[in-house]
Amino acid sequence: MGKILRSLVLVLTCSLLSGGVFAQHGKLIIEMEGFRNDDGNVRLGLYNSEEDFLKDGGSYKRFYCEIEDGKCVVDTGELPFGEYAVALLHDENLNKKMDYSWMKIPKEGFGFSNNPKVKLSAPSFSDTKVTLDVPEKRIKITVKYM
Repeated sequence: MGKILRSLVLVLTCSLLSGGVFAQHGKLIIEMEGFRNDDGNVRLGLYNSEEDFLKDGGSYKRFYCEIEDGKCVVDTGELPFGEYAVALLHDENLNKKMDYSWMKIPKEGFGFSNNPKVKLSAPSFSDTKVTLDVPEKRIKITVKYM
């Protein structure tokens, strides 16, 4: 009887420890700044693969945020550990899409995790990915306007 009880206690202890010690989830706190005004809102896409990055409907999760005093913060809630990239749009006119000039230059603000330099095309997943491997990770994105 003693061996069975010890085995049961050992199994229960291991189960409890593995739930807390080896937790494989965390959250991203995404701080955005540099908005030229508080109009509209921020549409944010969270991507977890290179194949889906910036593809229509390819985001792993989507978030919306109201801008206050040129800033916005999003808490993703619990996510599995892994690699993620963030892309945002300052949708000033609330039409749910990026507006462009006749020369195909963005009229609204945009940004990406890691704040890569944006040239004539969007950055890659590898340029924007961040690794979530802690219970809480904060990243900052500065919005760009052309």
